[in-house]
Amino acid sequence: MIRVRDIISDLENRRQQSSQPGDINRILGLPKFHHKAPDLTNRYRLAGGEYSLFPIQSQALYEAYLAGGLFAMIGVGHGKTLVCDLLPRLWASERPVLLIPPQMADQYAEMHAEFSQHFALAQNVTVITYSKLSVASGAYLLRDIKPDLIIADEAHYLRHKTSSRTKRVGRYLQKNPDTRFCCLSGTLTNRSLRDYTHLIHWALGPNAPMPRDYLMQESWSACLDADGQPNRIDWGKVSPFFHKLSGPRVELNQENFRKVFRYRLVTTPGVVASRKGGVSASLIIHRRVVPVPVPVQEAIQKLARTWKAPNGEEIADALSYHRVSRQLSQGYYTVWDWGESGPNYDWLQARQSWHSEIRRHLGRNREGEDSMLLITNALSRGAINSSNYPGLYDAWVEWKRWDGFPEPPTVPVWINSWLVKDALQWAVAQSEPVIIWYSSIAVGELLSKAGVPTYGAGSARPKYCPKTKAIACSIAVHGTGKNLQEWSTQLIVAPPSSGAQFEQLLGRTHRTGQQADEVHATVYQHTEVFRHALGTARRDARYIQQTQGGKQKLTYATYTDKE
Repeated sequence: MIRVRDIISDLENRRQQSSQPGDINRILGLPKFHHKAPDLTNRYRLAGGEYSLFPIQSQALYEAYLAGGLFAMIGVGHGKTLVCDLLPRLWASERPVLLIPPQMADQYAEMHAEFSQHFALAQNVTVITYSKLSVASGAYLLRDIKPDLIIADEAHYLRHKTSSRTKRVGRYLQKNPDTRFCCLSGTLTNRSLRDYTHLIHWALGPNAPMPRDYLMQESWSACLDADGQPNRIDWGKVSPFFHKLSGPRVELNQENFRKVFRYRLVTTPGVVASRKGGVSASLIIHRRVVPVPVPVQEAIQKLARTWKAPNGEEIADALSYHRVSRQLSQGYYTVWDWGESGPNYDWLQARQSWHSEIRRHLGRNREGEDSMLLITNALSRGAINSSNYPGLYDAWVEWKRWDGFPEPPTVPVWINSWLVKDALQWAVAQSEPVIIWYSSIAVGELLSKAGVPTYGAGSARPKYCPKTKAIACSIAVHGTGKNLQEWSTQLIVAPPSSGAQFEQLLGRTHRTGQQADEVHATVYQHTEVFRHALGTARRDARYIQQTQGGKQKLTYATYTDKE
């Protein structure tokens, strides 16, 4: 029979140990927790309250108490918000802080008010949006509040270690090591271990089942990541860990290493992961291929052939190429809006020359100089100069003269708006109300002009009305965190290439509380860049599922080319 007191004592002893023989021995020596948590509903529910905790919610609270922190990979729609609301009660926190995405602020307030009718929630929580933490005025927010508990909902907003908000949380935790940290998200990783290594260390400290040594982290990442390229040295580093758990006869390859890693991860006290899809409705993804007008085809072919946008602008790198390609797949491209003063031809010439030289240098495929940022850094430190690459150096010097010049805004130029028209016709033909998901302001503006209620920047959560045939929602604004299960039919105009972003997007409608038997998502697949986006997202989803255990919607959805 499990004794909670013994587990807590063991974990606290490990917290006091400043060092271990090595990362591998430390991780292998961590306790394993396989037990189902008791139902904690009665511990928190008010007299007369009607709601009950989901098993995954009780598990998260129970393991957070055991471990003194929480790393929760809880799928979209599985009740993360209520866990966040109850965590301050778990430790009787005096100054808890809850971090949430800005677009979730209104919805969180509504859900908090609803949960307060059924559960005894802490009333001293300071809610801070990630955007408020990111700006200059948020530099000392945490220092001034002095939280003893930081809860990060949708914690993938802290994925990037170089972002201001991530650095500020990290610095505060480093200076205040007694502060507890809990992070929750259905998409804590996209395609790399690097996305969340720092988060799990913040949450669990010495009990995190992840290497602390940077070089060891890099080897694990190479062997686990969706696009990892491990070498012999990397496999040698992970081999002792792998064979200790798998046995000496199991072949060491990426698939098997992911299984072993996932086992060690999800059995660690304080790590909670959804195991099932958790939604009774089936998920069906339809791939919609429509004819592409000849002028749009020609523009896409010219881009591929010349690496120039339709207005003649030189494309510097793969990221810019991808952006323009996605625009053309929707029928438009963007140009500078110079206003009445007209174009600044000197600036345009300097920019054109700089991008042209960047592209030429990228073609040389020099190690450590394979991106615009790395090339710029090499120029700044003198590794690239007027002696070895005079053309690139001169273009950089000329471009630097324009530092601080305000880049003009852009406006869309439509080659053909056939895709928006097709989306409107498709929506009208459906028997159920439709969400049209869009990713570009240009498409959103056309949908709005066509009379579709459009929810873009600054808009509140859409309200369901069965008489409204279709609404249009920005993926950036409403594609994360929103409860939109009233809808079961949707059209994705420009599919994301990120598995984590796709999981979040599908989770707006395919989530707990969905009443329909089937949720349908139709995805445009008429160009190579859109087909590649869906393929890359599915690869990411397999990586997330194999390393973290939670079922990803893109892996279990039914796919069809039928309408």
